[in-house]
Amino acid sequence: MVRLFITLLALMSAFATAQTTKTENLPEGTMGILTVKSMTEGQLFWLKGRVGQGVYTRVDEQNRHCSIEVPIAIGGFSKTQLAIHSVQGLMIAITSRELSDSLMSGQRINSDDWVFRSAIENQPADGYIISGIEPTEQFILNSRRRWVSWLLDDTSKLICLSVSQ
Repeated sequence: MVRLFITLLALMSAFATAQTTKTENLPEGTMGILTVKSMTEGQLFWLKGRVGQGVYTRVDEQNRHCSIEVPIAIGGFSKTQLAIHSVQGLMIAITSRELSDSLMSGQRINSDDWVFRSAIENQPADGYIISGIEPTEQFILNSRRRWVSWLLDDTSKLICLSVSQ
């Protein structure tokens, strides 16, 4: 019961975030939005990474608002340092039906396997990075949350709600 309540709160939060996002600034053909409010950043020597929990939300063919929790991991190289702290989240506009379906089914998405571009670029892409990821960073969507999740069936559940008009 508590898990259902938390899931519903996360879903409402995703809808509130989607409502406050200016839709006129989204790339043409946007099918859904992946948002992460905040992330934890860690740095060990030259490796720098961020992890967080996001929500991917889209409207499906039956005009239902569907969302799924998406764990995310981002990494790259930087100057040498040791640190852990909280940082801003990110936003990615998904424009490819195949990528959207892959996210909704909980498949692991490696940024090297898809075309992601900056939102200001005017070239075809599977997704456009609105904020929170540098061009030199690689990322994984639907990454495993914890090492123990490899032993358990720790997958996100798709939630769809009908919206009356």
